Amino acid sequence: MKAGADYLGIGPVYETPSKDDAGEPIGLEGLSVYCREVAVPVVAIGGITAENAAQALAAGAAGVAVMSAITAASDVAEAAGRILEKIS
Repeated sequence: MKAGADYLGIGPVYETPSKDDAGEPIGLEGLSVYCREVAVPVVAIGGITAENAAQALAAGAAGVAVMSAITAASDVAEAAGRILEKIS
């Protein structure tokens, strides 16, 4: 069997407060290019929030990875639920 990645985490899609060295955001267009060009599912990461998670999926991502939008929230369960609601 040939070894390889099962998926790729691509980003940062947006500015992210959790990683100072993440580089410049690639935006939805950059995300879309990666999604079209690779043969494995892409997970969007970097600056993902309840307000923009669905846009990342619409750009071709198979999923989203979220950190700051949940961990910085006063109610983490509610924050996670809002994101799930937006992408379901």
